[in-house]
Amino acid sequence: ITDPTASFFQSFQAGDNWIEGNQIEMIRALLYDDGFFMENGELKPIMITPSFYTLLCSDSFDACSWLKSCFRNLNLLIEEQLLPCTLLIPANIGDNSHWILIHVDIDRMTYFPINPYHPITPNIIDKEVGEKIASYFSSYFNIEKLKYEAPQIVRHLLIQHTNDTSNCGVYVIIYILAFFERPMEIKELIPKFSIQTYRLIITAWLLTKTIPQISHKTNTT
Repeated sequence: ITDPTASFFQSFQAGDNWIEGNQIEMIRALLYDDGFFMENGELKPIMITPSFYTLLCSDSFDACSWLKSCFRNLNLLIEEQLLPCTLLIPANIGDNSHWILIHVDIDRMTYFPINPYHPITPNIIDKEVGEKIASYFSSYFNIEKLKYEAPQIVRHLLIQHTNDTSNCGVYVIIYILAFFERPMEIKELIPKFSIQTYRLIITAWLLTKTIPQISHKTNTT
């Protein structure tokens, strides 16, 4: 592990620190340090940098142009057509006070905003953010209009406590990792561990590329 990576994990595991965009970007780099394909040759979900949504809100053309260049480098564009893939887009909303995750499935032509407080039932703001991203994707990448539809995995995701105002980023990271695994395996994380344990789970997961086996006896909530 490099010194910057070690420093990152030390800061990430500490208490209830707010997750910054650069920390999510570091996690993105770790997810692809062994490439963009699974061992079976399947394309991994494509996590978009957290700065994309911020740029999209200020300059949609530059944001989409940059994203198209990234897709082209990954060979996801054939004759300017986006190939089937799963896209995961962290978005910092509410005056940069809350992280949510936008799921886009180019194969099924669907999108869905996932809010840690209520993953199954997005509110109006969540839907507006998801619809904005879906609309730009449809127009800029010349694909049919994306449908509002939840991925099956949503019903297995953890839910952030309403009195927890600082760990939304931790839940979004767990959601991202969940899409790299299989829904049945994610059920192992359903027992409500402490947020500190979830941070440790994420750290072990990123380092080993495997969901750690944690006894329910370690639950400290």
